[in-house]
Amino acid sequence: MSIKQNWASAATIPSRVIRGFPRPNRSPAYQEERSRGASWIRGLLWLLVGGGLGTLIAVILFLAVGLVFLHQSDLIIPGVTVSGIDIGGLPQGEAMIRLEQRWQQQSITLNSSNQAIPVTPAALGIMLDLPATIQAAHRQGRSPVMLREWWEANQQIELSPVWRLDLAQTEQYLTDLTPEFAVAPTSADIRVMAGQVEVVPAIAGQTINIPSTVADLRQNMANVIANGTLSIALQPIQPAVTDVSDAVEQANQLLAKQITVEAYDPILDERLSWTLDRALWGQAIEFDLTADNQPKLVWELDSSHIERFLTKQAALSTPRHVNIEMLTGNVVEALSNDLPTIHTRIYHNSYPYQVQAGDTISSIAYQHGFPYPWVQNANPEIGNNLTVGQMITIPSADMLLPLPIVAHKRIVVSISEQKMWVYEDGAEKWLWEASTGIASSPTSPGIFQIQTHQENAYAENWNLWMPYFMGIYRAAPYADFMNGIHGFPSRDGAQLLWTNNLGGPVTYGCILISSENAEQLFSWAEAGVIVEIQP
Repeated sequence: MSIKQNWASAATIPSRVIRGFPRPNRSPAYQEERSRGASWIRGLLWLLVGGGLGTLIAVILFLAVGLVFLHQSDLIIPGVTVSGIDIGGLPQGEAMIRLEQRWQQQSITLNSSNQAIPVTPAALGIMLDLPATIQAAHRQGRSPVMLREWWEANQQIELSPVWRLDLAQTEQYLTDLTPEFAVAPTSADIRVMAGQVEVVPAIAGQTINIPSTVADLRQNMANVIANGTLSIALQPIQPAVTDVSDAVEQANQLLAKQITVEAYDPILDERLSWTLDRALWGQAIEFDLTADNQPKLVWELDSSHIERFLTKQAALSTPRHVNIEMLTGNVVEALSNDLPTIHTRIYHNSYPYQVQAGDTISSIAYQHGFPYPWVQNANPEIGNNLTVGQMITIPSADMLLPLPIVAHKRIVVSISEQKMWVYEDGAEKWLWEASTGIASSPTSPGIFQIQTHQENAYAENWNLWMPYFMGIYRAAPYADFMNGIHGFPSRDGAQLLWTNNLGGPVTYGCILISSENAEQLFSWAEAGVIVEIQP
């Protein structure tokens, strides 16, 4: 049988014994000193409990001397252990060193469901009160009652250490440790998979429940030290958003939209259309929710997907393109404002041309639909000298269309037939006789547009007044005058010219129609209407 005792003052918290510590190795000097002290004490006690009445006086005297020695001795009575460490027969100082060395090796593992962090007891605010523990050990056997208990327990007394718990240190350490165990909650969200809106469920977070963990340590400190583990109490953190049904409905409505892109090529008078629908939106639209307790759906268009789609659709014949960046912006606007149709323009690039035998700047320009100074201006290095096989640049036909295009109206002039056709919404509106430039001052074929309106324009070079003048192109990029469409001109304010020549080349480069027709066209053809002049 052994005696197990605990001591704790008002400032201490008793705890269970830590078992299983290995016994320390003892030196020969220590063994000799301990043996002498133990033998003397055991002899004294044998006389006390086993002697006869005849030796009573001797026993009393011997006992008195022994008790005085025991009280004055620095030795701890044999058989005393603390937390499994045998310190019996040791001086107090050596016993204190032995316990302190063992305490320095003590570790406590903080456990949660998925983490384990080893810490020292001191980090948790647990401190071993060595002086109080040694004093308690030293008191053993210093009274007749204690001696008798010790003897009856086969000279074995097991003591628990005296611990102190600094609750402020415990709380501060757990507060500092919170990031190691904390998991932020995840609000519910939405995502698009294969064109379908899916709900991403909310996930609760967690953090350390400091009051509960501290209370557990305070109430079960002995078990914590004995087992070397402390379970961290965790408390859940609920996500801010758990219901995203409204956002799902809004996202599905957006994915269901269809937008038609109508692309118009004013040079070729060609119309193309492409449909943007769920198959594209599922890849191109990125959804998100605002970070508040009542989130709203926000979305952003990934322009790279739109650009790839439109680039593939607009893989056009001849060197031409659409403005993908501008068109992508138009798609965003159409989605935001629920617009079903987007109109865009097809542009033409400049392109190389290899000079053939017999070519001149004028013939090349005429063949490609430009007044020749425009081709010269695009190739400033060539001057008037051309060689067979030489590469020159034909400028973009869009250079002659500086204004926004009026796509539903078009004027077509045939030089060979000396006629003018006027179309609106693809249907012929008027067909008139017309006259173009004479051989020495020809009208250039090409694609132009109405740029200016003057009810009576004056051509100083020819001393002509031209009624209902509509300028359509400059003879050169740097010229300050324009060729255009007009009615019968007059000179000196009285004489009307070419009234009998309509239907044959007669002008100095302009396009002549009757004054009556010119007045109608002047009112009908706003700036931007295309004028196509065919050879």
